[in-house]
Amino acid sequence: TSAGEIPTIVSQAFHLALSGEPGPTAVVVPYNLFIEVCNYHCPPLAAPALPFDDDAFRAALALLANRKLRVGIYAGVGCMNAAHELESVAELLQAPVATSVSGKGVIPETHPLAVGWGYGPQGTRVAEKMFQEVDLVLAIGVKYSEVSTGFYSIPKHRHLIHVDANPDNLGRVVKPEVRVHADAGLFLGRLLAEADCLRRPLNRHLREKIAARKREEQHKNAAPLSACGVDPMLFILALRRCANADALTFVDVTAAEHWAAEAYSALAPRTYFNPTDNQAMGWSIPASIGAQRVFPGRQTVTITGDGCFLMSALEISTAARESLPVKFFLLDDQAYHYMQALQKPAYLRTTAT
Repeated sequence: TSAGEIPTIVSQAFHLALSGEPGPTAVVVPYNLFIEVCNYHCPPLAAPALPFDDDAFRAALALLANRKLRVGIYAGVGCMNAAHELESVAELLQAPVATSVSGKGVIPETHPLAVGWGYGPQGTRVAEKMFQEVDLVLAIGVKYSEVSTGFYSIPKHRHLIHVDANPDNLGRVVKPEVRVHADAGLFLGRLLAEADCLRRPLNRHLREKIAARKREEQHKNAAPLSACGVDPMLFILALRRCANADALTFVDVTAAEHWAAEAYSALAPRTYFNPTDNQAMGWSIPASIGAQRVFPGRQTVTITGDGCFLMSALEISTAARESLPVKFFLLDDQAYHYMQALQKPAYLRTTAT
């Protein structure tokens, strides 16, 4: 309502954008304020407190301390700043760890307890099978979105603890036994502080079973299926072998994003970027260019399709002008293959694809 409020409001907007579940905010400044003059003195705001429900934490702790319950951890992008703590908690509980698509990389997918993404039929085979043997799911920093649940078809378990910094996510899609409104890193840190009542002996049988199922899945993924041209799954496996461990990998709104989610191993936090929140087709091209500009020393690769490439192909000229060595990989099947895959079951034919 006055020009004098602008600095404080902008600071509040940044705090809001970074608090809880991060996201964009908008500040609207009425045009008539631009002719006002103000002498500003606006010290920085205090950092917002991290949410933590202590009573709910105690209820969750009591469930997790029951060693008769086999625990599985479902981790999302909310754990990206607490990857080390997540790995330590998984080893403490001897729990297999599945991630959402956005959460790929919160635990190295080569870790003996990592089982891939999802834990229903929409996810990796390893995750689906391992979570069929779980009694208690500990879901941390994940909102059970449409993508990660395969259109809300996530399997039900006897016990579910849901931890999230955004209270609106708790119980919205699945009904947990315990809802914990808490920052993921703070929650995991508190669990580690209670290690004595949670620690379980090393479960070699569990690790061997995960390893055997991973080998089986890798064998199936490596079986060539394409009669001609490049087999996309074999390409994705080859790219993972050739790319650096810390390479920044972007996938696009294509059928290949699902193959990559299954077969491309993310080895560190914030190294794998997937368009799970309705990003536009072709988003990976400018996104990868921006990433390469921010991290000039990091290997950056993009997997896109010919349909997505039509939307933003001209952006690669920016990479050339700015000498940004992004590696663009274009899977060309001369169709909007993803749209075809959606049309055929519904209409038994395809159109305009």
